[in-house]
Amino acid sequence: MAWRVRAFPEGSPGSSDTHPFNGVAAADPDGDGFPDLVEYALGSNPNDPASPDGGLPGIDASGRIVLQLERDLRADDAVLTVEVSSDLHTWVPATRWSQQALGEGRARESWGRTSAAPGIPTFLRLTARKVVPR
Repeated sequence: MAWRVRAFPEGSPGSSDTHPFNGVAAADPDGDGFPDLVEYALGSNPNDPASPDGGLPGIDASGRIVLQLERDLRADDAVLTVEVSSDLHTWVPATRWSQQALGEGRARESWGRTSAAPGIPTFLRLTARKVVPR
């Protein structure tokens, strides 16, 4: 078993606060473009297209492109990855600039590219993969 920050302030001594993924990873029953595994990791409802989504990219006060998203800290068997590219062919891991606890087992994260030359396009993508929790 791997250690992680507990999802709730009072913790869960002697038990687990994780909830396992039981869906079909690539399914998208609500047709919102987010596969079930991504929705699970974000803590959104895979049957409700109006539920929280994967965030929208924006520009921060420093002029950097950023993706801000909320995630479910109890989704131990899914790993979210944010990647950046300038050509849609070569993808590299984005940098997580911040993580803020929101309570109720959720956190807000900001991701982006640390540097990019002026005039070079920046693309972001969000993926999820299922893992076996340790």
